[in-house]
Amino acid sequence: MEAIDLETKLNIKTIRDVSLQNALTNNIKNTKIIVHGSCDYKTRKGSYIAILQYGNIYKKIQGENDDTTANRCILQGIIDSLQIMKKPTSVDVITSTPVGIKKGLRGSGTNFDLIKIIFDKITEKKLIVTFYSCEGEGNSLKNLVKSRK
Repeated sequence: MEAIDLETKLNIKTIRDVSLQNALTNNIKNTKIIVHGSCDYKTRKGSYIAILQYGNIYKKIQGENDDTTANRCILQGIIDSLQIMKKPTSVDVITSTPVGIKKGLRGSGTNFDLIKIIFDKITEKKLIVTFYSCEGEGNSLKNLVKSRK
């Protein structure tokens, strides 16, 4: 029950196993944050590319991290994207994997430190956020973010 209360308080929804096409076309008026992250598991060097999309306007954000994982790179991409948001709005965050938001709502999870920062940004910026996990569509999502200018 506590997770649902926090989910409601933060204006967060999580939707798993949705197609990339459905995530992109659902709520067409919402700002989209599309994030792809990757990591070399031997060196633990990772990177992310995030696209902020509002209508036909795109902004690309990129970053690199050391001693990390692919999920942490994705989470950092979400944080950096939310930081750019200037006014309260509805946002669809689209990733190719669940990144622990549900566990974070329960106050737990491997990457709770970064998820808490995401929750803080959502609260600070007064955002309404839906997280879409397009599992199995990592390559399509990667190609999409790389193709945007």
